[in-house]
Amino acid sequence: PIWTLMGYGMDAIMRICDVLALWPAATRYMAGFSVSALLLMVSGFLILCLLISPLRYGALVLALAGAFFAYKAERPEVYIGREGRFVAVRMADGRLQFAGLGLNAFSLSQIARQDGDGRLSNDPTLIAQESCAKKSCRLTSASGLTVELVWDEALLSTACQRADLVVTSLTYQKRCQAQVIDRALLQQQGAVQGFIRNGTVSLVTDRSPLRARPWAP
Repeated sequence: PIWTLMGYGMDAIMRICDVLALWPAATRYMAGFSVSALLLMVSGFLILCLLISPLRYGALVLALAGAFFAYKAERPEVYIGREGRFVAVRMADGRLQFAGLGLNAFSLSQIARQDGDGRLSNDPTLIAQESCAKKSCRLTSASGLTVELVWDEALLSTACQRADLVVTSLTYQKRCQAQVIDRALLQQQGAVQGFIRNGTVSLVTDRSPLRARPWAP
């Protein structure tokens, strides 16, 4: 009888969830934010729960500050897959568009969620098909950054002359006017995010000091 009563309670909870899921804006995605914002929110929550004096309400300031910094988190202008086969570029509408080879539902959904984008992986607006030829893709971001993804070695020299950032799954050792993300860099540093800071592209990789982990230095 006890388990039966518990089952009634679980059924009621699930029915409530089904109703709420149908409400407009029931699901909202938030872009990834910094560790500092997370620590502020967690600290505020812990102080609010552990203290018993009225001082605990001061923790709301910490929590709200953390939420503010999380909401204002800097979002990358470009994402580059760890194999250099696809890129995601922020367009004029503030959302990402993907281009390249080897795009799959998992990659699309994970990067979109990281960016706070609720579009499903089968949404056609995620793919920048009109910007791609058979051997390269060229996209211009919201800030005017020109990103060219090339998988034909013969086109790399041309891409260096007309793009700000050249991405390739090949190894490119020649001089280039653009910033180059090639196989050698990706194998050494992993996936890359590009931020626009002071008018230039600042790169953050999976193996940058800010992302070092004790188990993966």
